[in-house]
Amino acid sequence: MAKDLDDLLGALSAAPTHAGDASLDGLEAGVWAKIDQTRRAQAVGGGVRVQLAVALVALAMGAVVGGVAGDRQPVRSEAALLSEDAGLAFSVAIEGGA
Repeated sequence: MAKDLDDLLGALSAAPTHAGDASLDGLEAGVWAKIDQTRRAQAVGGGVRVQLAVALVALAMGAVVGGVAGDRQPVRSEAALLSEDAGLAFSVAIEGGA
C-alpha cells in the first residue's frame, strides 16, 4: 500500500474541488491588510490606554497591600530561626541533626 509521494500529490491535484470551496486568491494580501489596520489602530492610542489602566491597577494594588501589610506588627522576629523550633526544620532532618 506504499505509494510514492509524487503520485499522491498528483492524485490530489487532479481531484475535483467542491463547488463551495473558496478561492485562496488574495488571501495573503487580505491578511497583511488586516495586520496593518490593527497596527494603525493600536498606534493611535489603544495601547497607551491599556498601559495606563494596567499601571493604575498596579499602583492601587500596591497601595492597598502596602497599607495592610504596613499596619501589622511582625508576630515573631528573625531570631525565631535560632529558637528551639529550628530543630523541626526539614533541612535539619535531612542532615541528621537533632
